[in-house]
Amino acid sequence: MITTKLFGGMANQMFQYALGRHLALIHKTELMLDISWFDYAPQSPIRKYDLHHFNINAAIAPKQEINKNIKAPQNRLNYLFSRLLIRLNLFQGLNINEQHFHFNPAVLNAPNNVFINGNWQSEKYFKNIEKIIKNDLTLKTAPNQLNQDILSKINNSDQTVSIHIRRGDYIHHKSKNQFHGVCSVDYYKKAVEILNSKLENPFFYIFSDDISWCRENLDFIDSKFFVDINDDNTNYEDLRLMSNCKHNIIANSSYSWWGAWLNNNPEKIVISPQKWFYSTKTNTKDLIPEKWIKL
Repeated sequence: MITTKLFGGMANQMFQYALGRHLALIHKTELMLDISWFDYAPQSPIRKYDLHHFNINAAIAPKQEINKNIKAPQNRLNYLFSRLLIRLNLFQGLNINEQHFHFNPAVLNAPNNVFINGNWQSEKYFKNIEKIIKNDLTLKTAPNQLNQDILSKINNSDQTVSIHIRRGDYIHHKSKNQFHGVCSVDYYKKAVEILNSKLENPFFYIFSDDISWCRENLDFIDSKFFVDINDDNTNYEDLRLMSNCKHNIIANSSYSWWGAWLNNNPEKIVISPQKWFYSTKTNTKDLIPEKWIKL
């Protein structure tokens, strides 16, 4: 059995699931999801378990099983010891804690019956099972009529481009602003120029947690539509719409990363910010797929 700890927003959970699913397939065993973090998750912004919207292949780990089998990752000594063992390509029984942000190939050699705890934000953790992950992360429910109308328009054109703009807590939460930062208007201008040069009459669908700001600052885009029909409770609908656009301009956000990665257009053009975090302490060399354009 493989158990993965879920935490953070929907896109973070998708990364955590993808690695767990890969390890479970390697060992031909079941994947269990530890969702206990959401019992005490920070409420600003509200975080909740979101993977139930998707066709995932996993079960929720019973709390008594978690308490019995998993050493608490909050234990500092256990955390430091597990970092040392994973660096040596060894593993401490049940616990594997992520030791750094960039890809660690040793994790894919983990034995069966482990508990994994980390962000795991690189496709290298699950690239070998890309088709399976994309199938697992299809939505269970059909879109409502408003979303279906937009989806139909997106699917009826070969020149559609999604633009995702992340503001929200990146702007209003001091520590997140200092760590993440936000993509500049100049970044989006350059990205739109690239798509205009490569496509014939592209049409841009704009997604954001701050649509009002977008309406005021994206006047340099001629052909556009602001998608403003979904909220935090239906953010998976925006993900579906973004992934069905033929091309993508993403923010420094794992949410729009997945919108682009789930895009099945073999000729897709994806533009990503070169600098993912405002802070330079985190190594993001394995975050952006090789074929994506970094600005």
